[in-house]
Amino acid sequence: MVTPVPVKKVSYQVFSEDYSPLKEFVAIQMIQHF
Repeated sequence: MVTPVPVKKVSYQVFSEDYSPLKEFVAIQMIQHF
């Protein structure tokens, strides 16, 4: 199981970079994980 810390860290970097495809991918991953 993936630990919450790295996931939040990566998602934060993605959001700060503001890449739409990556944000969409992260959103899908978060939905699947929760």
